[in-house]
Amino acid sequence: MVAGSIDDFVVFARTVWGEARGEPELGQEAVAWVIVNRLRSGYRGAETLSDVCRARLQFSCWNPDDPNAALLDRVDFTTTSFCRVFAAVCRVWSGEVPDPTNGARHYHNHRVAPAWSRGHHPTAVIGNHVFYDDIA
Repeated sequence: MVAGSIDDFVVFARTVWGEARGEPELGQEAVAWVIVNRLRSGYRGAETLSDVCRARLQFSCWNPDDPNAALLDRVDFTTTSFCRVFAAVCRVWSGEVPDPTNGARHYHNHRVAPAWSRGHHPTAVIGNHVFYDDIA
């Protein structure tokens, strides 16, 4: 697993911020764990945190038509919510907090039922997200 640069960690934190800034700390850590689990498994050939986070159509906050996309490049350490998320991703990366998702590499908001989740059993439900470890 490649740790990458500080830029990778900023992309990592921006992804979690875009996906879970409204979640409690545990929910933010859970989304961060999904990214780490994908990196550790080499999901879709990813070699860095940025590879995982910026993979096409994997995290909706990076999709050009998502309202969060325009915000991601502007959020930085002057934003309190971003600082909280950055601290959460650092705790996850360092192993300070255990993986509450039980190895999940996928999740979705509980208000939607994406086609890819049908027939699969969640490993965890944390905040507004449902997590899965059995999606290819």
